[in-house]
Amino acid sequence: MNAFDVFKGRRINKNIYTSQSALLLPASTLLNEKSSRLLSQHCIHLSPEDLEPALDEMEQIMDQSVMEVKQIFSEIEHSGNIPFEKIKQTILPTLCDLSKDFGIIGFMLTIQRVDDYTYRHSAGVAMMAAMIGRWMKLPEDEIPRLAMAGMLHDVGKLFISPAILQKPGRLLSEEYEQMKLHPELGYACLMRQPEVDERAALVALQHHEREDGSGYPLGIKGSEMDPWSKIVAVADVFHAMTSKRAYREELPLYEVLRNMWVHAYGAMDPLVVHSFMEKLMIYLIGCEVVLSDGQLGKIVMLNDKNPVNPLVEVEGSFIDLSQEPTLYIEKLFKVETESEE
Repeated sequence: MNAFDVFKGRRINKNIYTSQSALLLPASTLLNEKSSRLLSQHCIHLSPEDLEPALDEMEQIMDQSVMEVKQIFSEIEHSGNIPFEKIKQTILPTLCDLSKDFGIIGFMLTIQRVDDYTYRHSAGVAMMAAMIGRWMKLPEDEIPRLAMAGMLHDVGKLFISPAILQKPGRLLSEEYEQMKLHPELGYACLMRQPEVDERAALVALQHHEREDGSGYPLGIKGSEMDPWSKIVAVADVFHAMTSKRAYREELPLYEVLRNMWVHAYGAMDPLVVHSFMEKLMIYLIGCEVVLSDGQLGKIVMLNDKNPVNPLVEVEGSFIDLSQEPTLYIEKLFKVETESEE
């Protein structure tokens, strides 16, 4: 059995270069017969360390992380104290390691569960915030702190009635007003801790604020927000919209991406959204799509200035969606994992 048979269907976790330093395969390339043939032609051999973890392995790691988040939140709820050192020694290294693996995006989009949503959301936002922070080239020593802030961004919800948090339907106006207290409650909880990172407290307070001042609780504008809050806001919105909830199914991925792109120059920080969209869309190259006019196609190349509207191949012809204002991707299929000729 050769390496291709063992690793077929996995994704490469880094750029692969030829002996002349030319890019042969970009990170996140699916290992199929075509990519395997290229590697063989250039006498390049892969090891398990060059590949993203298998889905079942990643699921086990994620389930363990969610359980640890649940235990930590239970401890906070009962004592009012946040065990920062315990978080740093147990779950934080795992979340930061997962954030280095591009495949975690595909995993989170594939494995959706309603159970333990609060804890899955906290772990997911922590990983995605760390991932975005790296993509934006934040100093490496900030990444664990940013992941911590992402994990604790919703800690204020521990002080909101479970009847509101778990309601299987739209909240009444008075219930929504109660829900909107969680940023201030989280900020107060964090600021009571003697070892608090004040930037993490600001993230808890500001992750629902928006660039144009339309957010809550204070209605401040982007110029007054901590940069970490802007990153966590994007991670929070994306993970929430692509997750199953007790009262609704997850929204279609491309509907979420279009919505976030539309708000990139209003509600969200455009630099954060662009960094996130550009990297996420790399993962989607090769996906089959249905266009708004019913045509079937495949994403083949990104547009640097408009990544949510890529170049699509349709029956041997190419359509640049950034140049077609009335045409867009209606539906996205999962990336094929079978070998291709």
